Amino acid sequence: MTGRRHGRRWFAGVMAGGLLTVGLLPQTAHAAAESHNLALGRPVTASGAHGEYVATHVTDGNQASYWEGPAGAFPQWGQVDLGGKADPDDVVLKLPASWEPRNETVSLQGSADGENFFSLAAGSVKSLSRDSGNTVTLDIEGEARYLRVQVGGNTGWNDAQLSEVEIHGEADEVDPGGPPAGTNLALHKPIEALSSTQNYVAGKANDGSTSTYWEANGPNSELTRALGADADVTGVVIKLNPTPPGAPAARASRCWDARQVNPASRH
Repeated sequence: MTGRRHGRRWFAGVMAGGLLTVGLLPQTAHAAAESHNLALGRPVTASGAHGEYVATHVTDGNQASYWEGPAGAFPQWGQVDLGGKADPDDVVLKLPASWEPRNETVSLQGSADGENFFSLAAGSVKSLSRDSGNTVTLDIEGEARYLRVQVGGNTGWNDAQLSEVEIHGEADEVDPGGPPAGTNLALHKPIEALSSTQNYVAGKANDGSTSTYWEANGPNSELTRALGADADVTGVVIKLNPTPPGAPAARASRCWDARQVNPASRH
């Protein structure tokens, strides 16, 4: 079985020795489309999580990382806070692209206050396979600030598993202003690397944990980050795993701890 452990101005810079490059990723197909992914980088909560497979992985823009619920405890749910009332057109659910086929029983609920939920899509069995990129789309209607994906069963493992929850549509209202001064703008935002080795992928360089890390496939590589909006960046903090194994490859366990004051906007 696969799919278990065995994903105001622009700032740019280059780390000495070719370790890091700060910049902006090109727009994805969804971002370039009429409706963008409202869930990208938004806060996520869940009914529970297994170890390092936390709920925030479903909005980090990295299909290789994933959320996994506690074993044997269906139903389980992950919930995205869109920051204000939104009118979503569809919800795209993803698993890591290389995983073996499986069926997950899913339903969608919406809420204006995070407490009282209504149905957006009734429970149904969805098939995910490599042929479809382990991706399934659910069309929905209804306005909501909070969108909850509930998983009632999974033929591939004995708990809920999702790597991305993309919510496409229009946001009628958003929370005003940007994050407060000192906020890490890079946390869980889209990130790419020129190379990586084994499962030490780029997404582990901005997952908020120094116990995980990105490792390049060689001594010289680059990481590219998208902040998602213009911002005043006041610094970049680079961290390594406190007890990393000795190897010559480039590593970063918490790069892009980008701090700001007076952000122009946030997405």
